[in-house]
Amino acid sequence: MARLALPDPLTGRPTRTVRADRLRVGLSRHPRAAPLLAALALDLDRFKAVNDTLGHAAGDQFLVEVAHRLGGVLRGGDTAARLGGDEFVVLCEVAGPAEARLVADRVVEQVPGGVSVGVALAGDGSEDPAALLRAADAAMYVVKRAGGGRSELAGRSRMAA
Repeated sequence: MARLALPDPLTGRPTRTVRADRLRVGLSRHPRAAPLLAALALDLDRFKAVNDTLGHAAGDQFLVEVAHRLGGVLRGGDTAARLGGDEFVVLCEVAGPAEARLVADRVVEQVPGGVSVGVALAGDGSEDPAALLRAADAAMYVVKRAGGGRSELAGRSRMAA
């Protein structure tokens, strides 16, 4: 159990266990009012090609660079965790959808080679951690299917800025 709570050995980012705890705490603090909790699901575009053409050592270096760049983009209270492979999740407090989009766009601008980002907001008090992450993940897959390299808000019509 202690090993699971340690940072990811490759990137130094929190692991899935730490992310789950921070998400649960964040949702309990933000049931209905601003700031809202935003979950950003990130998947690196064309990461498999990096591993296939340059090798796994280059892929690992790329993941370390992405983790470093995420650290440079995020604000003090934000959390970026590596879920595994080329997937990361970012948790942050935002005033609303427009600010969540700004955070996501900063991430897209800073990740070399492209990244697909799905964004979901907790705000009506009904989202549990798993539902919030599923919504962010679903939005991320919309971006992936459209070619990647951008962000998408889950339920855009409900969360228009």
